[in-house]
Amino acid sequence: MNKLQEAITKRDNYIKERPHLIDKQREIDNILDKCTDGDRYEVIMILLCEQMRKQLIVLNSIREGLTNEQGTL
Repeated sequence: MNKLQEAITKRDNYIKERPHLIDKQREIDNILDKCTDGDRYEVIMILLCEQMRKQLIVLNSIREGLTNEQGTL
């Protein structure tokens, strides 16, 4: 089995164990299907950065809530 097929199999197994990610994977696949091979890496990096930005917003909200509850963190 080549490395690409192995990676796809691992991804599929990961998603089977976490069905709440199915829609997100479909979204990613749909976006990548529209990309040229040369643009795929950049698009993946944009998607990752966007997800990290969203997580940072959530973490900052949690931090603010804890700070407000406990005085300071």
